[in-house]
Amino acid sequence: MKLLYLLLPALLLFGTAGAQTQPAKTSGTSKTSKNYLILSLSPGILLPAHPGHDVTATFPYSTTSTVTGSVSQQTFSGSLHGKFTSPALMEGLNVEFGEKHLGFDIGFGLFQEEGGAHGSWLQAGYRYTFHLGGLQLKPGVDVYYFIDNEKLGSIDNKKKTIDLLGATVNDHFTALDDDGAGDGGTVENTYDADRLNVNYQRTNWMVTPKLILATNPVRKLIFSLETGWMIQVKQNSGLQLEQVNDSSKESAVAATVGMDRNGSMGGPYAAASIGLYFK
Repeated sequence: MKLLYLLLPALLLFGTAGAQTQPAKTSGTSKTSKNYLILSLSPGILLPAHPGHDVTATFPYSTTSTVTGSVSQQTFSGSLHGKFTSPALMEGLNVEFGEKHLGFDIGFGLFQEEGGAHGSWLQAGYRYTFHLGGLQLKPGVDVYYFIDNEKLGSIDNKKKTIDLLGATVNDHFTALDDDGAGDGGTVENTYDADRLNVNYQRTNWMVTPKLILATNPVRKLIFSLETGWMIQVKQNSGLQLEQVNDSSKESAVAATVGMDRNGSMGGPYAAASIGLYFK
């Protein structure tokens, strides 16, 4: 929360300037009463209360050569150390649109946790605006979708069929590519697999009540601070088996295997933003 304390005096200063630069009301309508759109950049910080533990996966698997037919029994072992920690740094792009009091917003961005895990997020929600002189107070609720995907290790998939975790992975895969006609069409191509990546994937749905304190537009600029609490409502964790052709950089997911839930991304959240105001 130190971010809020450091930036609050500046926000109040800009809010006072915003109030002084607002034109006089006419017919009971203020500058902010018309339709508006705000495009903003927002760095923030999330402090997951129970971010999860290091991930370790160990399981037996067998490979069958597609050339000789020989079978080999092996064991996969992979781990992610220092991952899924707190805090998580966030950077996002947000679009808010509405009229006078009621606004809606959508956004997307990236996050990186202190331990090294990284991923992306999508967000949408609404807010209600109270106009307080040169400032705006916006309580609201957003829904976030987080996804992080980390590589645990790889298995040689070249000219080999792999049996693991109840799935059989062939030595080739198909992918949709542009057909080159320039009309958006696609063609299905087959690629030889060089390796099978074993990735740990975690997705989270969060509901986030939040409170935003923003200035009125100052030469089309809006400065704001926001704080809230992310509440995790659903999480999926699992291993993603991804085939890769190294020369073409093409890849395809062969199978996914579910795992137990790993912690929670829920916790306090704070951010600052600067935006462009359009009406």
